[in-house]
Amino acid sequence: MRLTLKHIFLSNSDHAGGIAYNVKKIYLELNKKNIKCSTLYLNNYKKSDIKKIVFEKDVLVLYCTSTMTLLISCMIFLIRASLLKKTIISQIIYHPRFIDPRVSHFRKILNFSIRNIPQRNIFYYSDECVYSSKIISYDLVDKNNIIGLCSIYNDIKAKEFSIHGVLNNYREKNKKIISTIGRLVDFKIGYIIELIRLAKMRNDFILVIIGFGPEEKKIIELISNSESIFFIGKRSIAESKYLVENSDLYVGMGTTLVDANSLSIPAIVAIESNNQGLTSGFFSSGSSMCFGEYSCTSQYYKLADFLSNILDDNEDIPKATKNKSHPWNKIENNIPYLENISFLKVLIIITSIFTSYIFRFFSKNDYH
Repeated sequence: MRLTLKHIFLSNSDHAGGIAYNVKKIYLELNKKNIKCSTLYLNNYKKSDIKKIVFEKDVLVLYCTSTMTLLISCMIFLIRASLLKKTIISQIIYHPRFIDPRVSHFRKILNFSIRNIPQRNIFYYSDECVYSSKIISYDLVDKNNIIGLCSIYNDIKAKEFSIHGVLNNYREKNKKIISTIGRLVDFKIGYIIELIRLAKMRNDFILVIIGFGPEEKKIIELISNSESIFFIGKRSIAESKYLVENSDLYVGMGTTLVDANSLSIPAIVAIESNNQGLTSGFFSSGSSMCFGEYSCTSQYYKLADFLSNILDDNEDIPKATKNKSHPWNKIENNIPYLENISFLKVLIIITSIFTSYIFRFFSKNDYH
């Protein structure tokens, strides 16, 4: 008798950034394909939801996106095993730092715990996640296990807002429009600082910044009444889409790169830094995916030089090929290759996670 699988995607939150959106989007797209699946958000669930999962008669595939979701999945595995019910555990690694053993003892132990999950059950959202995790050589990772990100813009209708007149005015003056969107936090603003410097030096483009965060005041002070730089703070996704689709170039990181490519707008990858403007070049949604996380093993260009070379060519910037990164298709393609995990391996994962929390408690916090 063929076993029926039910896929459950777990996330810490139903509203906290790109991971929450990707979990929801993957779930919706797989549902359209008549694949049995659901979601579990740790900030918004009922006891009955857990009970339903525990007593589910089908074979469960639990897709984890964090340490806590992995721990809970392992607990569910043990309870279901005692009821003679089968559970498969999978991990989606959404950030290179998540289990980079070079970052801290905390992450080194997490790395050890996730190594106990079968390799075909581990998904990476980018090439950088593969390199930094050091679980397996990049050449040995199946193409379906590097899944990319979903575009937020696919299900959103663009909404015109006050910047409309400004964009039209400068376009009539043959000036390029460069946009960027992101959280203004210390480890991400290096590229924005560099863009501001470049915009003040040149007169052939305008820079439009959408963003908010603790470094907002610093960015506003750096702009200092420049006529070619527009900071417009926090905006809706619909307004952000309007800005990007009316830009000539986009510079940013993470999900926003996929969003820009989904609109055929050329996107330049900005690398995480608090004081440097670095880039890996144009974003590619193909076999080599870089989303802007810094890696000590990678070589980067100076963002100002890279951008200046493009502008100095004085030619129309070609439209990008529309993004074709559909993570749900890769997850579906990998279903036949999912592997079982042993009771002993699950116990090792649980023990490792609790040990890692002890190390984290007695060490300084690292961001992620």
